[in-house]
Amino acid sequence: MKKRAVILGWYGYGNVGDELLLDATLKYFDSRFDSFVYQSPVDLKKKNSSPFPLQNKKDLLRLAKLIVFSDAILLGGGSYLRDVSSKNSLKVKLLLLFLGIIFRKPIYFFGSGLGPFSYNRETWLLKFVFSKVKFPAVRDINSAKLYKQICGKEALVVPDSVIWYLSNTTPVSVSNGKIGFALREWHDSNMEDKQSSFYQIFIDQLASFMKTLPSGTIANGIVFHNSTKDTFACDQKVYEDVLRQLVNEKTAINIQYLESNLEAVKAKYNEIEILVGMRLHSLIIGAVFKKKLIAISYDPKVKSFMESIGLGEFVIDFEEFTAEKLNTLLVKSKEQEYDLLANMKEGMAILNHHQQF
Repeated sequence: MKKRAVILGWYGYGNVGDELLLDATLKYFDSRFDSFVYQSPVDLKKKNSSPFPLQNKKDLLRLAKLIVFSDAILLGGGSYLRDVSSKNSLKVKLLLLFLGIIFRKPIYFFGSGLGPFSYNRETWLLKFVFSKVKFPAVRDINSAKLYKQICGKEALVVPDSVIWYLSNTTPVSVSNGKIGFALREWHDSNMEDKQSSFYQIFIDQLASFMKTLPSGTIANGIVFHNSTKDTFACDQKVYEDVLRQLVNEKTAINIQYLESNLEAVKAKYNEIEILVGMRLHSLIIGAVFKKKLIAISYDPKVKSFMESIGLGEFVIDFEEFTAEKLNTLLVKSKEQEYDLLANMKEGMAILNHHQQF
């Protein structure tokens, strides 16, 4: 009898990191299920899979029906279970998972990041759903601790699923000193202020940093997500705001739009030696390709990842970002050494073992 799984996540919104998460999920669970349906407003043309939108109450009812008549629910990585930006959104997700539990559908976390939870942490619904997860594989220690605090059970700590997906990729050694940025729009910890002073200071300091670089330097500004609908997450806006302050300068940022296919990702990363990243998956991919990494942490997941590969000293908190700090780490990064897969060896073994069952 053919089996079908429902995949929940942030797919189809033009975020390269999320599209790679979907690719990883499809590859990992391919031997267990014959077909997949995934939450997305567009058809991403993935093998043996089809999308369903989730934009209104009618779509929500359709999703509930899909869950009832499918064989499993997969949370394919990413920060899908959190409530910082929306209290009610998490409640809806938990109710859908609760429905799956009632109809005895196994729930799999696949390198998921959990939290932060501002409103729902003490609710019985969150505790009940977490306690019923069949495969609670989370991507960092903090998510594992949070999982145990909420439901009292141990989680499996594994690498982010994109690391598993790209683990057989052969990196290209680059020693050209070229800097790539993978930045995102951000304003404050609760994303409530569209034009916070933190954001403007961040732009001013980035421009100041660019002015300290040798004349003629052109850095790559990699766009992971360029949503015109999500005014809080437009990568292009950051680079454009910096460029306005560099009009009469001999340094600049070349804005590059990243496609979600693996070959396009490789090509962009092979151009640079150093990556200054805010987006988590920009840093994860950079680590796979063995780039010199400097992180600007706007979310605990960014700092957690850098610490997990022994680069905790190469992190600057977003609200404390200065050109001076970036320059200091840039110099220090010349001696930077780390081994991503060696740090993830135990978690990779867990994933490879469970893939066989």
